[in-house]
Amino acid sequence: MSKLGNLKLLVESKSGQKLVSYDSEALRCLLRYDIASMQQNGFDPSIVREHQGFNDKLESAFRHPDVSEYLSDLTAENIYFASGVRVLTLDSIKQEIQQLEPGALLFQYGYLPIASSIGGNIICFHLPTNQVVWADHGSFGTEEISFENRLTGEWEYIPFSPENIQRALVPLATNLEAFLFDLLTDKMEKHLDELD
Repeated sequence: MSKLGNLKLLVESKSGQKLVSYDSEALRCLLRYDIASMQQNGFDPSIVREHQGFNDKLESAFRHPDVSEYLSDLTAENIYFASGVRVLTLDSIKQEIQQLEPGALLFQYGYLPIASSIGGNIICFHLPTNQVVWADHGSFGTEEISFENRLTGEWEYIPFSPENIQRALVPLATNLEAFLFDLLTDKMEKHLDELD
């Protein structure tokens, strides 16, 4: 059995949906930009390059075994609630990483949104570290990060950078499997509600 495979029945039970598996090519078609179509339709070359860069980041994400398995086998067709947050579908993940903030900003640095709160905050899996983190939607601008330091209670305003992103995030778990189990069994509800 695959690493996350033992969660499939739990996802189906919680979501009330039978899961559909996607092969790698179907995932690519669902989540990436169609560069060939953009070129045929005369898109500005700088826009095409920007979207190709996004596709390259997506390819990198697909190479992570947990991400590949989660996206292909454990995403439901419709959004459902677990531990008080919305667990995202492939369509809503696409919207988060292509259009919405902070998802689109953070995706460039290896953060893949997997859930969102009623307040518009997102829960992301960080590919380089395998951590699951909470990102407040109001903290991330293109040039500055603002957040309340949870130790001091003071607000911090710092330049947007990969290092500073981590300072503003709240760690939730050290691996995706453990986080998903706690999320799906509603063990995270009180903690996530406090963060929202």
